[in-house]
Order: sequence, then structure tokens, then C-alpha cells
Amino acid sequence: MTESLFGAFTRKESYLNIVYLLLSFPLGIFYFIFVIVGLSVSLGLLFVGVGLLILWIVLAAIRGLAVWERNLAVWLLEARIAGRPPRVVSDQGFFKSLKQYLIDSWTWRGLVFLVLKFPLGIFSFVVCVVLVSASLALLVTPLAYRHVPIMFFDRRIGTSEEALICFLLGLGIALLSIHVTNALAALWRTLARLILADARPVSHVAARSGPIIIP
Repeated sequence: MTESLFGAFTRKESYLNIVYLLLSFPLGIFYFIFVIVGLSVSLGLLFVGVGLLILWIVLAAIRGLAVWERNLAVWLLEARIAGRPPRVVSDQGFFKSLKQYLIDSWTWRGLVFLVLKFPLGIFSFVVCVVLVSASLALLVTPLAYRHVPIMFFDRRIGTSEEALICFLLGLGIALLSIHVTNALAALWRTLARLILADARPVSHVAARSGPIIIP
């Protein structure tokens, strides 16, 4: 029981999860702005032809960013994602590659993940920052209250007993924080597995990955 409660503090995965959650905010904002502006401009300029080129660039970028997000989930969250992302088309000509981008599910699954990164990324970032900063502030109270004015709601911490209470409260919030951030990371890990996995038929993937041995 104790190991399950406090063991998360000793695992590096917990801190990699926090890094992922902190990155989700700036990345989510960037993805949202890029997708909205890029698709709006490309669709608005379709009637003059240049919109097709912009659309091709935007869709290619969405696919590349989806690969980046998939790799980020593998590196930081240790997500086990089935298959591998499809190779970006580069030698079939402009219109054929644009058509493949439009009909390939990887493009639209990547788009869904990038768009989800905005609201869920903000939520994850806020929860992570609030919990971690609150726990750290309370944990350092015994060392800092004599030198720096520390307020707990509308009361200033002025005695060692009050500082000890803040420290114990900080330990409780830190324990809550590590498990909440791990739970949020597990949510992102599940989303990455569901959305960014290779959606090709299993037999097709197996045929490309190696010989099939029939016993």
C-alpha cells in the first residue's frame, strides 16, 4: 500500500509525465492556431488556385506534426503505439499526393489529435502547474517563513508550528499531485494509442513487416 502511494515519487516516468503535460500547453496553442489559420487561408483561396498549394502544405504539416506527437508520446509517456506512421508521399506528383493526403485516415486522425491538444493541453497544464506549485510552496515554508512573508489564505505564517502544518499539507498535496499528473498522462497515452496507431489491416501490416510463418 505504501509502495503504491509513494513509489511514484521514485520513478522517473512520473517526472517525464510532468514534462509532457507542461509541453502540452504551448504545443496545443501552436497547433490550434496553425490548423485554423492554415485551413481557413487555403480554403479561402481555393478559387484562385494557390489555395491548393497552401492546402497541400498544411496537410503535409499536419501529418508531420502527428508523427512528432506520436514520437513524443513514445519518448515521454512510454506509450506503446501499434504499427508505424505511414510514409509521407513525395514522388507521386502534386495532385496525386494531395489526393492521398485527403483520403488517408492518418491525415484526419492527426488533425483530430492536434485539435484535441488545445483544450486538453490547457487543462493538463493548468492542473499540473497549480498542484505542483502549491505543493512546492508549502514544502519550502519551514525554510522560508522567517525570511520571506508567506501568507496562507489571509494569515501570515509566523511560527514553527504553523510552518510544520504547511509542510505536512504540502506533502499531502504533493502526493495528490503526482498521482493526478500520472492519471492525466495515462489519458494522453490512451488517446495517442487510439488515435495515432497504424489503422491499416493487421494482415497488411504483417505482410510489410516480415515473413509470415505458418506452423
